[in-house]
Amino acid sequence: GITFGENSVVRADLFLAAAGDISNEDFLNENLEFKLNGAIENLGLLQSNAGTYLLGKQILNSGKIESAKGVSLLASGDEIFLKNQGSSLMLRVSDNLLEPRENGIGVNNLGEVDGEEIMFSAGDAFADAIYHQGTARGDKSVKLHSDGGNFKVSGKIEASGDDGGGRIEIGGTDKGGGTVPRAQNVSIFEAAVLDASARSDGDGGDVVIWSDGHTEMFGSIFAEGENGGFAEVSGNTYDFGVSAWRIHLGQGGRFL
Repeated sequence: GITFGENSVVRADLFLAAAGDISNEDFLNENLEFKLNGAIENLGLLQSNAGTYLLGKQILNSGKIESAKGVSLLASGDEIFLKNQGSSLMLRVSDNLLEPRENGIGVNNLGEVDGEEIMFSAGDAFADAIYHQGTARGDKSVKLHSDGGNFKVSGKIEASGDDGGGRIEIGGTDKGGGTVPRAQNVSIFEAAVLDASARSDGDGGDVVIWSDGHTEMFGSIFAEGENGGFAEVSGNTYDFGVSAWRIHLGQGGRFL
């Protein structure tokens, strides 16, 4: 495993930490396919220009992670494959564990994660695939994905740029479509704030919450701008709690 202590500072153009192995052949061919068996814990400050990648069986962030122009990626799984495709990042996460799931959390964010794009990704080996309790700020997007895992969100997620709101995905994409991994269950707690509003100019962004099973939406959604944004809250079953809905999309906004 890898631990960054609370006084540690890492600054790089591109930074990757992996708690596991990669073959010499894959490394020399820039084929970033890792077999992971250790945990990564960050208590310090990790800064990069082009991207910060943390890959491990489990990821715990209590510090601060910053990527000025690239992706801030926290990924949990037994095997992880990374590949750049133009301006986007291709990611494949797999677990080889049998049921029942292990106690614990795959990706646990208690700290702060900033980046042009932010991605938390996990398999379903642990009881909670992703638990976001801190802050995540992306200029373009913040995406929390897991294939069959359970999600909990009690922190703040912000996706907003100078030209309008960005995109937030928790558990899947619009109507659960495409090839994007889909969560089994998603819980958005009352303290959670999901904000894809425009900072100054531009339209509101998109917020999508999806699960194949049960979705709880007790938090707040904002996607406001010169024109209102879009929000989707979907699941096989869903619960909005007993309080009034706190979904703010602005004039012309759409809710599904």
